Amino acid sequence: MRRTVFLLGFLFVSVFVSRAQTPELMPYQAIARDADGNPLSQTNITLNFKIRQDSFSGLVVYDENHTLITDTRGFFTVNIGAGNVVIGDFSTINWASHNHYMQILMNGLEIGNQQLLSVPYALHSKTAEQVTFTVSTSGDTLYSGPNSYVIIPGISDANYVRGCTDPTACNYSSTANLDNGSCLQVYDLCDDGNALTINDAINTLCECQGFFTGTTLLPGNSSCTTSPISVTGCLGETSLDYQGVNYSLVEVGGQCWFAENLTSTQYRDGTSIPQITTTSGWVSSTTGAYCRWANLAANSDVYGRLYNWYAVNDSRGLCPTGWHVPSDCDWMFLENTIGLTLASQIATGGRGSMQGGKLKSTNLWAAPNSGATDEFSFSALPGGYRNQTGSFRVLTTGAYYWTSSSALASSAFFRSLLSSSGMIFRSSSSAIMGMSIRCVRD
Repeated sequence: MRRTVFLLGFLFVSVFVSRAQTPELMPYQAIARDADGNPLSQTNITLNFKIRQDSFSGLVVYDENHTLITDTRGFFTVNIGAGNVVIGDFSTINWASHNHYMQILMNGLEIGNQQLLSVPYALHSKTAEQVTFTVSTSGDTLYSGPNSYVIIPGISDANYVRGCTDPTACNYSSTANLDNGSCLQVYDLCDDGNALTINDAINTLCECQGFFTGTTLLPGNSSCTTSPISVTGCLGETSLDYQGVNYSLVEVGGQCWFAENLTSTQYRDGTSIPQITTTSGWVSSTTGAYCRWANLAANSDVYGRLYNWYAVNDSRGLCPTGWHVPSDCDWMFLENTIGLTLASQIATGGRGSMQGGKLKSTNLWAAPNSGATDEFSFSALPGGYRNQTGSFRVLTTGAYYWTSSSALASSAFFRSLLSSSGMIFRSSSSAIMGMSIRCVRD
């Protein structure tokens, strides 16, 4: 068992003297700490104050006890002279005739013994209704006048660094040794000051974030606390015309998705996206580009076009106004809706059992198309991909979809579905890869 030592930085704030009232009191404030210097928060303690005459071991002329509970910072206040008296009468101590010494014990352990100087003589003087003491900001000095002081270790403010001392808080300060009540926990309710937002809460950046009506957070997913998800639905729409193509829409869990792979050859603003057919051109590209699988028009007519991630990340946008390439968190929200657990959502590799099958079309896939039910009419198609060497792979056996979320340098997260599995895969890959795109409503 580790021995607990209580360390006190104590402070006599002021001594109240009234000719009309007895007993006179000596206020005493302190912070109780353990052997490591940590405040003893909300802890039961018993204090014993002994006033001795003439020396540290002299006659005890006054003795009293206090039983109390520290606050959340380990802080407490007592009035010496108002405790449970063991010996003597505080109001009748003859401060003028002798030197006096204060012995302090906590839970039976002596933690201090010092000569009383200015404080008791203020009691004796009777020249003022109140004597106010000041404390130096550094140097641990307590002053009762220009030439009267006593050194009390730990009393000065410079000994303390105020901040959040809770390691579980998002604003935890490793240098703080005195908690100032500022600790914030992710998902704590707050007020962002915007009357137009709702469900204000602390996010993982330790900021108060509110959400506009029609958005929500992915429940319990700490990876997505700064990514509100639109759940306005498709507003009764079943299709959308974009750049001369009519795309079917599907609503899943309040999200509105394209039910078909993107086939655009232009950015949202009408700027052309370069088409790269050659292997050398594809592998050396560092800007947005698209291709058809095996450079065949028949494939893009069925499966849509394949885009590198540079096109996804281009500020001109691939999706229509009011829509965007789904983020990693957009996909996680979809996965949550179709039954993927929280732990699986944030994992990488193959996840779940047959949740991926709920998104796969029952047509155009090569056998065995495991678990395919297209339960949510998402109709994922096996458009394959183009790899970092410029080769085309897995048409009819794999569906690969970019997210807008970067991973490491020059790489990003994507989702994939396979004919041989009912799982849904989460991975990251080089931005050079060519993959399919789905759009989701803002």
